[in-house]
Amino acid sequence: MMKDFQENFECFFEVATCGDIISIYRGRPIWANYHPDKLVLPAEILFNNVPSARGAVLHYIAKLVHETVHLYFSEKERKEGTGKGVDYTNLETSVKLLISTLNSFKGEIKTKTTSSFPLLLLQWLFELCADLSHQNHNRPYFNLQRPLPSVLLKAFQQMPCIVDLLSLMENIFTEMLNSTPEKTIQTFISAQKAFINNFDWITLFIAESFPPNFAKNLLKNGAEEFHSFCGELSRSNVQLAAQVHEEYSGRLRIYSDIFKCLERNKKVEFRRFVLDVLNEFLLTSENLHEFVFLVKLALVSPEIIIPYADEIVQIGSFGLSTFPILTLLSQTPSFGLAMSNNLQLQNMITRILERANTNSLFKIIEFIGSFL
Repeated sequence: MMKDFQENFECFFEVATCGDIISIYRGRPIWANYHPDKLVLPAEILFNNVPSARGAVLHYIAKLVHETVHLYFSEKERKEGTGKGVDYTNLETSVKLLISTLNSFKGEIKTKTTSSFPLLLLQWLFELCADLSHQNHNRPYFNLQRPLPSVLLKAFQQMPCIVDLLSLMENIFTEMLNSTPEKTIQTFISAQKAFINNFDWITLFIAESFPPNFAKNLLKNGAEEFHSFCGELSRSNVQLAAQVHEEYSGRLRIYSDIFKCLERNKKVEFRRFVLDVLNEFLLTSENLHEFVFLVKLALVSPEIIIPYADEIVQIGSFGLSTFPILTLLSQTPSFGLAMSNNLQLQNMITRILERANTNSLFKIIEFIGSFL
């Protein structure tokens, strides 16, 4: 048995080290002609029996995915009459089987074990998908220029292996939102920050799938960061405050971009989410920090709430002007800081005035004016 395991171990590394991602996009096919048994079985045995080797196996799977995607695009770019294309059926089958193996490890999330593998898997999925964009966005298929995230997503969704990969990502992301929401959101935000444009198509995919509690946990995490930022800012001298503010501005833009993406792609669900945040604040005020952060987001990007201006005005004019609410907000330093940019405030008021009816606008303007 030990001998069989050693043979599988050697077989895996023999196949896995045949090439790297750079060579995939520059040379002849590396793994396309291998039989699935050769590509899959050694990797599965190593993955299932040696937890410390999982990272190496994931790196190997990423290379197979890259080659599959490259050969798919190459076939689409190949001009008629220029010879026979590469048959990569075995490679596609192998990738499908390996992704199915990864899917079987969702149980480690549901059982809420202390295993770090689900987080590692999510990070790997984010990095792989961003790298797929990086390696392929400027190829002839896209007229040698970066396509819109929606175009890139649509193109990738034509490939069975990417459909399976995105399904795995959606499942893992949704499960982890239920078990470890803070780590999951932080991993997502860190990926958005690290990969920038190459991650936009993934943000769009997640926005379109709109996992349960995604927006709620995203707002909560953003609210905690904003509250910490306000505290750090109050303790800083002038020079340090400028640095703290600049660093946080980048984080705020990430949250703003994600929420704008949610609003554009899931209007019905996002409307319900925004109104739920407002109603909860008026009823219990327990989500004070989330409400303050939503106000900050609305000032930075009014388009997040403008489509729901009428409903927000009606709810706000009824509840926000009550004495307990006004007292609470006036005693909340982070709310004052959120409202401190007069230009942003004027822009938001103008946008609301342009969109909403006028029945109760004067009360809202009076309320906002009390904090200027």
